[in-house]
Amino acid sequence: MPNTKLISMREAVERYVADGCILAIEGFTAFICFAAAHEIIRQRKRDLVLCRLTPDLIYDQMIAAGVARKLIFSYLGNPGVGSLHAIRRAIELGVPRPLEIEEYSHFGMVGRYMAGAADLPFFPLRSYIGSDMPAANDLSLIPISEPTRPYSISYAVFCLKKKTQNTNTEHSYQAIQL
Repeated sequence: MPNTKLISMREAVERYVADGCILAIEGFTAFICFAAAHEIIRQRKRDLVLCRLTPDLIYDQMIAAGVARKLIFSYLGNPGVGSLHAIRRAIELGVPRPLEIEEYSHFGMVGRYMAGAADLPFFPLRSYIGSDMPAANDLSLIPISEPTRPYSISYAVFCLKKKTQNTNTEHSYQAIQL
């Protein structure tokens, strides 16, 4: 048999999706990976932090199944199929469990992905100046000053990677990709 890196979805989820991990399943229309979400539900993963630019049915199903503790997003809704009832129940009523949320702009989420891809701890973002985003996410955005513009403020949006501490007391970041 030729050497291959291909593995089944069952094995990929089992190997790479641990309880409590930060997970992004992106895609649009026909390219949304329902197979990964359904396998995560089948394996009864728990306490996941789900990230997605526009959560839709895939994350509604995962939240209804109780696999998520937090949702990080930039636009919550799906005008093509209607309200995301499970997400709404989780936020408003805590059913099937309470759901923490963090909301960003699309560019803010893209900045977080870019920081993670570049192995940087954050992405500086000026577009939140004058908006309500800093007030809505006071724990996730850090105001920073720019050395070349002493009277100007930007915000740091942190990468979408789980911060871990290694034995040398330095911090490193790890991401899970499917």
